[in-house]
Amino acid sequence: MEDVLTVYSRRYDDDYPVVCMDEKPVQLFANARKSICFKDGRIEYEDNEYIRNGTAFIFIFTEPLNVWHYAQTEEHCTKRIEQKRLNGFLKHSIRQ
Repeated sequence: MEDVLTVYSRRYDDDYPVVCMDEKPVQLFANARKSICFKDGRIEYEDNEYIRNGTAFIFIFTEPLNVWHYAQTEEHCTKRIEQKRLNGFLKHSIRQ
């Protein structure tokens, strides 16, 4: 872990960018009932009941030292989709 922290503490070098990749599963929800709103549009009451609408996966690439990020969602996550995301990122890299 210490080796990774040393990489993050280096100064920015355009020839050797530090790019991070992560994926996260998320649950998709919908409201079961309509919210009650004030006349000015602010929400007065929102019910805690929800309808589950499945899951999705968020893929994110970020270059923290250059303040750059890219995120994309997928309905399913397989090794083939992960490979497709990574190859797509490398093909259309930020360092064209």
